[in-house]
Amino acid sequence: MIRNPRSNLALVLVLLITSGATRATAQIPQPSSHAAVIRYTISLAKRAEQLVHITVELPPGQPERDLQLPVWNALYQVRDFSQYVNWLHARNKQGDPIGARLLDKSRWRITGAQNGAAIEYEIAARLSGPYGAELNKQHAFFNLAEILIYPSDGRLLPITLRITDIPANWRIATALTSSAAAEFTAENYDRMVDCPVEISAFQAADFEQDGAHYRIIVDADSAAYNLQKIVSLVSRIAAAATSWMDDRPFQNYAFFYHFPRAGGGGGMEHADSTAIDVN
Repeated sequence: MIRNPRSNLALVLVLLITSGATRATAQIPQPSSHAAVIRYTISLAKRAEQLVHITVELPPGQPERDLQLPVWNALYQVRDFSQYVNWLHARNKQGDPIGARLLDKSRWRITGAQNGAAIEYEIAARLSGPYGAELNKQHAFFNLAEILIYPSDGRLLPITLRITDIPANWRIATALTSSAAAEFTAENYDRMVDCPVEISAFQAADFEQDGAHYRIIVDADSAAYNLQKIVSLVSRIAAAATSWMDDRPFQNYAFFYHFPRAGGGGGMEHADSTAIDVN
């Protein structure tokens, strides 16, 4: 996730509240010459097994295309997310299987994709905390770079993201732009994966400050926190941070809080949000 001026507020907040992590800069390929959209669908049906089923619909393009699962996620280390992939299959627009082979530990090559293709795979989501991707019976929290494969020739294409099989009492919180219920859009892959997603029966509160809208999302035992006290504290920190930086290049900002009873801790900053664990 590429650092931009919006991280100023998040950096100050993470330094003040808890330990922070920064984004690693990656090389971005040239945009595609044709207008197209990549469509992702994330299913939460296997919450009990902590398994995420993902479908990626690719537009027409080259017959042979490489798919990449990132090995980076804002920490100063290589993180091998591909070790959590159980299987991956590909089919063409007619629904017929097409070739899909593993090139190295985090890259696949598909063939026969000239008219578009659908990639399906299953990945375990068992990493808790602000740097992780976790699905269980209590909630889902995704740093999307950990679970979403992208085509190497389509990283700058527009994205749609749909989330299915959501329990009736769960809601979705993210800085992504919503296009419909449980559907979101982003201008490209990097923008999408720089927006963590919380899906649960979370509690939330909002406040306005100096022309910006802030939202606080908390998924934790209700006995572990006082939401109004958090709002009071965070609003003061936000006012101080934007004053010190003399900068507020956003209209909306989200804070994701988890309060585990033991272990963990830390924070990860994003362009329009920050995820923080405090035990």
